[in-house]
Amino acid sequence: MSRCIEIVGPGTCGRSGHAARLPCPAGRPDAEGGPYCDAHGGLQRATAEAASKWDYLAPTSVGDAAAVELAGQLGLRTQHAYVVIRQVPEEQGGKWLAWRGLGSHMTPVRRYAYGAYAKPNRRGGRKHKRAGQETAATGTLSFPSRVAAEGAAIAVWRAMMRGDVERIRAARGGLLNWSIPVEPLDAPIVIVLEQGDTRSAWDIAVTLERRTRAGLCVISGLRPSGEVA
Repeated sequence: MSRCIEIVGPGTCGRSGHAARLPCPAGRPDAEGGPYCDAHGGLQRATAEAASKWDYLAPTSVGDAAAVELAGQLGLRTQHAYVVIRQVPEEQGGKWLAWRGLGSHMTPVRRYAYGAYAKPNRRGGRKHKRAGQETAATGTLSFPSRVAAEGAAIAVWRAMMRGDVERIRAARGGLLNWSIPVEPLDAPIVIVLEQGDTRSAWDIAVTLERRTRAGLCVISGLRPSGEVA
């Protein structure tokens, strides 16, 4: 006989309870819920618990239980939420640097200078490619202004966000409504550090108002958007 597993005081309820078992696709083990006694939700609660399991919710295309576990844990990190812009000291040129993410996830953003290429025309002169028709490119980490640094960082952030969210969606069988929540921001949180500001980007990030719900931040330290908890 099944015994209710509801926590009561220092132990469990222990009264006679109802358990639920739901078959899962792709050879995954059955999803189980409960058991719970009638006073603690009974069969209805046990069935709802079983129906919330990843192995039951994940589309067949995701694969076996191991693939479900892997896909379900994919999520967004600080590089999906933050753009950091910092001005270097005047004696070092006063230029601006840009990153995506915080802490160990900070990734520098590069500025690309494109070399114009010319070729002979019918009259023997040289015909230059118009702006936007880049050929060889070399990247540098500095920008001449805050506007340039921020614009480049946001452009890189948008492209990265689209690609990463689609990769997560594909791994999850085309759905984002099961497993660890993914809640991409419409625009990054921009942190600006001007000359003389000795704070880290993380110091500032933890003081900002959060844009998304808590999610699993107690466990992961991050919200579903990649924001710090």
